[in-house]
Amino acid sequence: GSVKIGGTALNRIVLWKVDGQLEQEAEILTAQRVDPPSVYGYSHKAVIEDFVHALLDEQPLGTPGEEARKSVALVLAIYESARLGKEIAL
Repeated sequence: GSVKIGGTALNRIVLWKVDGQLEQEAEILTAQRVDPPSVYGYSHKAVIEDFVHALLDEQPLGTPGEEARKSVALVLAIYESARLGKEIAL
């Protein structure tokens, strides 16, 4: 399948063609959203606030590090796919 990301802060799904997905789902995913105030979007405000609260309240993070690693692996696979011009299995 193919996915194209766009928008001021890469905050919009412009194209979503995934095998086995209904056309209605693609329409929902590509619906226009409100643009953030700058190219930085809303930055990582919620993540930073969660981190500070976890430190001050001695509570676990809302998103464990293991989950964050999955996001990093996905981004690295996207770069590798673009570099090699082929799909990268995760």
